[in-house]
Amino acid sequence: MRQLIPLSSSSSVSKSLSRPLLTDFRQRTDIISQEPRRALAIYRALNLAMDLPGIRALLHFAKCPMPAVAQNQIRVSEKECTALANALKAAGYPLCNKGLQRFKLERGFSSRISIGPRVAAAYVRFVRGEEARLGLGPKAWSKLDTRSKKACAILLQIGHQVDDLKLVQIILGVSHHGQAPQTRVDRASLDAFLAWSKAQKLDLTPQGLEKICAQENMSDADWMAHVAQIIRDRILYGDEPIHDYDRMVLDGQKVSVRTTIMLRALRLSLPRNIRLRILKGSYLQDIENGAHPHKAGGTVDLACPQDKRKQDALIKALREHGFAAWIRERSQGKHIHAVAIGDRELSAAAAWQVKAYFRGENGRTHCGVDPHAHLMAQMPVWVKKYMKLCVG
Repeated sequence: MRQLIPLSSSSSVSKSLSRPLLTDFRQRTDIISQEPRRALAIYRALNLAMDLPGIRALLHFAKCPMPAVAQNQIRVSEKECTALANALKAAGYPLCNKGLQRFKLERGFSSRISIGPRVAAAYVRFVRGEEARLGLGPKAWSKLDTRSKKACAILLQIGHQVDDLKLVQIILGVSHHGQAPQTRVDRASLDAFLAWSKAQKLDLTPQGLEKICAQENMSDADWMAHVAQIIRDRILYGDEPIHDYDRMVLDGQKVSVRTTIMLRALRLSLPRNIRLRILKGSYLQDIENGAHPHKAGGTVDLACPQDKRKQDALIKALREHGFAAWIRERSQGKHIHAVAIGDRELSAAAAWQVKAYFRGENGRTHCGVDPHAHLMAQMPVWVKKYMKLCVG
């Protein structure tokens, strides 16, 4: 059999993506063995969703060389379908009835023997190692009420980004007996999420979720992803500064909206006799070569007060507002170096400094002891999840 999967997004090709794949089989698909036929169904579903990167990911997973390209289309033959079926079988998910059902149940789908775009996308996430799975067996799943099943579905949707699920587990206080956060939705995760939703008066019944959909003007097609995102953000960023990375100018220096919000909140908390002034901002491309924390976002240098008590007060306030901060001695004078924790645009050097801060170090290459540890600054609650991820 041959299956043509378009490569480009031109108008003519887009039309072919809106209908079932063009086929040119040398033999009827109904006499091809079951598992390769279901592998073809996965490729087909991805094609209908216009997920060409996903198709390439599955071909790579199956250790297939990229098939010949003709007229902007990839030719997927029975050979590629058989290779994908064999690779999934070796990974523990054969495309027989039992294997397909197990794969779907572990990701919150029904046990119905069918493969659509959402199931095909789950296979892509699986081969990329990008998603969590359900840690409850079929018997435990069958005993769950509707509310609990919806909760699992939301957690699994959050788990499409594994780090998001790990952060949610940390914030919810899920205990794994000293082990790192899990990449699966187990009973402990479910119970913690149900307790949180109850405390938040969040109705996880179908009727309650429908109300959220109505409030957010969601369509039937995308409601689960959006509901999961809303709940994830409510758990993770309830009191954390918004992750807005549009550029602004503050004190004549370029910084992100998120950094601006953090610094403005800090300014409001400071005594009138302590002035906050930015000397160097973020996103600086004209600085020396090599790793440098100011080359990307979330990093600023601030004017350092002369008075020792004011220095201590400013460092403590910075840390209590979500910055890793230290005084830096320079030939031209002292300044305060501050890195916004949790910033998604940190340079590699700045991210390393945050990790050093969590380890009780000074953020310098010689890894000295934190000179400001005696201030006993209390980190915001939202910072603690980043500390857990960095140092365990």
